[in-house]
Amino acid sequence: MNLGLAGQASAQSLLDNIKKTATQVTQKSMQGSSISKMLDGVIGSSSLSEKDLIGTWKYVGSNCAFSSQNMLAKAGGEMAAQKIESNLNPIYKKAGLSTANTYFTLSSDKKFSAKIAGKSITGSYSFDAKNNKITFQAPLLRSTCYVTKSGSNLNFLFDSTKLLSLLQAVSTVSNNTTLQTLGTLSKNYDGAKMGFALRK
Repeated sequence: MNLGLAGQASAQSLLDNIKKTATQVTQKSMQGSSISKMLDGVIGSSSLSEKDLIGTWKYVGSNCAFSSQNMLAKAGGEMAAQKIESNLNPIYKKAGLSTANTYFTLSSDKKFSAKIAGKSITGSYSFDAKNNKITFQAPLLRSTCYVTKSGSNLNFLFDSTKLLSLLQAVSTVSNNTTLQTLGTLSKNYDGAKMGFALRK
C-alpha cells in the first residue's frame, strides 16, 4: 500500500511520538524507582505503627540508613549505603549471624524474644512511632534502635557504638578489627545508622 509522502511523514511522526512517550515513561519509572530507593535509605521516610512490628523477623543481611536526606546526599546517596552494607557483611559473618540463628519476635504485650548469633535474649520493648525508634530492655540488649521499612524487610538500625557493643556481647568477634571497621564507617559516613535487615 502506497501512503504517499504525506502519509509516510504522518506515520513516521506518529512512530516518533510513540517512541518519545515510551522513553519518557521509562525515564519517569526509573526516576521513581531511584527516588524510592533513596528514601528507603533515610530514617523516618516510611510511616510505621506498632502493629507493623508484631511477629517474628529473621535476619537476612546488613542494612544501613541515614538520619536525614541531607546526610544521605553528603555521603554519596544509595552507593554509600551499599558500600557500608558490603563492609558490614564480613563482620556479621565473623560474628556468626545467620537466618537460622538470628531473629527478633515482638509481641503485642510489649515483650520480645530474640536470638542473635544463637544467643537468646528476652525482655520488653517500647515503640516511639513519631521518631521510628524501638527501645529494648534486656540484659544483653539495653538499647534504642531506629526502624525503617524497605519492601518486605524491616530494618533495625543502631549507632555504631551500640552495634559494636551488641556484637561483642553475643559473639567472639575480634574487638580490634570490628572496632576499627565500625569506627571508620562511622567517621566517614556522618549520620549513618547500621544494623540488620529482617524479614518475616
